[in-house]
Amino acid sequence: MRRKGKRRLQMQLRILAIGLALTFWFTAPKFVAAQEKVRFPIGESSKTLSYGPLWVAGKMGFFDKEGLDMPIVK
Repeated sequence: MRRKGKRRLQMQLRILAIGLALTFWFTAPKFVAAQEKVRFPIGESSKTLSYGPLWVAGKMGFFDKEGLDMPIVK
């Protein structure tokens, strides 16, 4: 009889832990969205094809979408 009660308690604790984790998971982005943009300048040594993805990401606004202020320094 004691094993049954212990298993039930363990199951309730697991459900509680999952519920708390899900609550944090869905409310955490609201706290992060309130922060100001992070400024992080990126330096480039030359205009070569290898820096293409960096320029495309800057022009398409991917950094702004993620809340980053990343100017490309020439």
